[in-house]
Amino acid sequence: MKDNIFVSFSSENMDIMRRCRELLDEYNSTEYDDGNKRAALLQNLLGSCGEDVTIQTPFKITYGKHLHVGSHVFINYNADFLDGGEIRIGSRVMIGPDVKIYSGNHSLVASERMKIEDGKMQLISIAEPVTIGDDV
Repeated sequence: MKDNIFVSFSSENMDIMRRCRELLDEYNSTEYDDGNKRAALLQNLLGSCGEDVTIQTPFKITYGKHLHVGSHVFINYNADFLDGGEIRIGSRVMIGPDVKIYSGNHSLVASERMKIEDGKMQLISIAEPVTIGDDV
């Protein structure tokens, strides 16, 4: 990603998304009371993850590595994070059900939001960071 512009379907991003989906599928199918396995999966899935983090399933995220979560965080069911840019969640945070956090967007000018490369569509996105502080 250059500055805040990224190509959604680049081969590098597709590899990151593929890995994220594999870990996410495993996380979403892990039993709620298997806390050690869930914590280990979050450590591998996210950019960083503090202690005592609960993310209810189903949980959706695009890249995983751009999400940073502090300690003692509770994220309720159906959270959906589009993390083209960094999403930082502080410590002692509670997020309700069905919350969507989108750090990516695209230009409103059609010629700036898509290109065709080797016959394939490439979406040009703009990523801006999202920060949620402590105790929110």
